[in-house]
Amino acid sequence: TMTDDRFQIAIKRLYIAALAVDVFSGFVNMTIYGRYLIADLPGLGWADDFFLNLHIHYLSGAVLLMIATFFAIIYRRRLSGAARLSKAGFTLTVLVGLVLVSGLLSAVKNLPAVNLSMVSLMVIVFIHLGAAMALILVTLWSWILKKRWLSETREQSSSLSRS
Repeated sequence: TMTDDRFQIAIKRLYIAALAVDVFSGFVNMTIYGRYLIADLPGLGWADDFFLNLHIHYLSGAVLLMIATFFAIIYRRRLSGAARLSKAGFTLTVLVGLVLVSGLLSAVKNLPAVNLSMVSLMVIVFIHLGAAMALILVTLWSWILKKRWLSETREQSSSLSRS
């Protein structure tokens, strides 16, 4: 229905916005904006504030987690039998999952009661960075080649070809 279409468009835009904010704030967390004078550009002085951007990163990560949870639980039920994840959709889902899990582990490591070894911290950070970079590349690849997250089931495509 038209309401469902508007809702899907809104969720898609929210996903893209949260992903863009996460990418921007993720680079800020590596302190490159101050180092390479990007924060000196008019209007971007706030980009050199590590703690502000850390909170922005956590907030946009929470939005991505909310969207992922929504699709994993509710949306999947609505589509059962009607569509399946495409190869691009499966790859993107795995990458989003890796980014979210490693991001959650990175946030948990900041709690006072949590003590992780330096090797564990490095593994978490490298998984998070690697999965985030792969997610960016696969998202761009999917967008450029117009790859969809979902594909028709065999029953759908055979019923369409018969009519």
